[in-house]
Amino acid sequence: GQSNDVFSTLSEDFMKPVVNGPGSVTALLNQSFPVAVYSGQLDLICPVMATEKWISEMNWGGVAAFEGSAKTPIYVGDDTKNTKGF
Repeated sequence: GQSNDVFSTLSEDFMKPVVNGPGSVTALLNQSFPVAVYSGQLDLICPVMATEKWISEMNWGGVAAFEGSAKTPIYVGDDTKNTKGF
């Protein structure tokens, strides 16, 4: 779970629909900054489908290629049977 200190510090930004505009992930992508998006498959606050919708709404030239690309599963430790995210 999230620590109370982290949650309190980020509370002003929590659940804001910032997709495009200054300081957004879209702005970083459009400036060629490498960005990694982690979305846990069991995350109840921001599930994978919501993350995919968020990405599809970005005004970013690479969104079509990203959506058509293969996703890489994330495993933890020696457990290669149970994915922890994509």
